[in-house]
Amino acid sequence: MRNCWNSDVRSRPNAYTLYEKFNSWIEYSEAFEDMEWNITEPSIYHRKAVYTSRSW
Repeated sequence: MRNCWNSDVRSRPNAYTLYEKFNSWIEYSEAFEDMEWNITEPSIYHRKAVYTSRSW
């Protein structure tokens, strides 16, 4: 973002560079969303892994 505000116009990114950057962010975001939905529950629980409340 700071590159876009550079006072030297030649140091600013061109449209293609911005397109590539935004596209990579979108691909990363989509990959993250796919990972989030592929989480599955374990089929077997260890008997001491699940805690229940007990009266003292």
